[in-house]
Amino acid sequence: MEGLKSLSCRKFEFQLQQHWISDTLADCIRDVYLTSKDIDSDATRRAVVNTVSLYKQELVRKRPFQELIREVGDFAVDLVSVMAKSTTRASALPKLTASSGKQSWSSFARGARAQLAWPIKM
Repeated sequence: MEGLKSLSCRKFEFQLQQHWISDTLADCIRDVYLTSKDIDSDATRRAVVNTVSLYKQELVRKRPFQELIREVGDFAVDLVSVMAKSTTRASALPKLTASSGKQSWSSFARGARAQLAWPIKM
């Protein structure tokens, strides 16, 4: 039975990769989240979240996807969790060097703000 589940999940992942741009992706994600328990135990949820995280910049512009984020809270939490693991906040801060060791806090904060791209884009 596990072999069949694994094969089914691989085929589902392939279909997600082929059809992520489709307007029906939001409906697909809704169905996955209505029929599964959680991301830790369900490979279909992981497949959905991983695919969406790859194409997040394109998907976030689509109205059906925006509505999905508002509607399916578990999906939104899973997606943000995966995105947070792949992005470190410390990389956005300026590096302190020996010559900048006596930098004031206000100049440090200005440097940090200058390196951040506002508004934050997904």
